[in-house]
Amino acid sequence: MNIDLSDRSAVVTGAAQGLGYATAKCLAVAGASVWVADIQGDKAQQAAATLRGEGLAVRAVTLDITDRDSVRAVFETAAGETGKLDILVNNASVIIRQFFADIDEVSFDKVIGVDLKGTLICTQEAGRLMRETGGGAIVNMASIAGVIAMSNRGAYSLAKAGVKQLTTLAAFEWARDNIRVNAVAPGAMLSEDIKATILADAESREKYFSRIPLGRFGEPEDAGNLVTFLVSDQSSYMTGQTIVLDGGYILGTD
Repeated sequence: MNIDLSDRSAVVTGAAQGLGYATAKCLAVAGASVWVADIQGDKAQQAAATLRGEGLAVRAVTLDITDRDSVRAVFETAAGETGKLDILVNNASVIIRQFFADIDEVSFDKVIGVDLKGTLICTQEAGRLMRETGGGAIVNMASIAGVIAMSNRGAYSLAKAGVKQLTTLAAFEWARDNIRVNAVAPGAMLSEDIKATILADAESREKYFSRIPLGRFGEPEDAGNLVTFLVSDQSSYMTGQTIVLDGGYILGTD
């Protein structure tokens, strides 16, 4: 399948590393002009420089997704380059590992503020621009923790469940504006968080790995490739869906 995004502009949040970085690279390889947006501005610059070194059309910008004025300014700048914003990938996220009974209000507010409120703000601001120019595609990074019950995920699970419903609602209301909104719900991907937690503990690694029917952890590029498909014309009849990307983890318990 040949995906051509050469006439499209994209913003990927939380793109300085991990799934966001891989997604930005996949979109750029497909021809899109990509803005690597991250609250860690220095890391965003480094990531963009690396991708530009590979001949890709990538720029970096510092972005706090919980600040609507910041989001609006960045998105309008990105749209101003080509006259439109075609693609938004809401990848920026934080996780605080807590069991449900231990969720405290400070942690709850932080996680919900970034993972759900930040996604809401970015989706609204991107949608406003997309409606003015004939449409676009948005992909939200959810999680299997928002689809099934998983321990020690605390507010993160609640936030990601909200992201799943946010995707459904935005897709339903904006279909008439030719704006497609889908979500990806990854399982254990080889992200920085997974490496520092599940993979760092032999018992946790073996327990999680044994439940994955495909027999491997996901690569960040697995998410990037799926996102690239979801924003392309090849998925033009798909909206409001949350695609689980977990190697089959949630299929059973044996």
